[in-house]
Amino acid sequence: MDFGAWELQRWDDIDRAALDAWAADLMHACAHGGESVARFAARVVRIADEVAQTDAPQWVLTHAGVIRVLAAHALRVPLDTLLSRPVPTAGVVWLRMDDAARTWEVVHWDA
Repeated sequence: MDFGAWELQRWDDIDRAALDAWAADLMHACAHGGESVARFAARVVRIADEVAQTDAPQWVLTHAGVIRVLAAHALRVPLDTLLSRPVPTAGVVWLRMDDAARTWEVVHWDA
C-alpha cells in the first residue's frame, strides 16, 4: 500500500489527529497523499484475477495487507471483516479452490 507522506514513518511519529481521521474512514481516506485501502484492495484483486486465469497452482509470499485482501476476495467477504484477524510475521495462510464447486476455503491460517 502506498502510504504517501507516511511511508517509512513510525506510527508514533505521525500526528495523532491525522491517524484518527484516517482510521475513521479506513477504507476511503488517503489524506497522507497515498492510496486508500479500497484503492489498494482493488489493485491487489485486479492482479489476483489476472493470475488466476493461468489455472495453475499459485504461491504468494507477501505482507499481511495483501493476504487479507486476497482472503477477503477469495472468500467473498468484506475486507473489513478480516482486518483484525492476525497474520503473524512469517505466518502461513493457505487458501484452496474447490475446483468442482469453484469456491474457496481456508485450509490453514496461522494465528
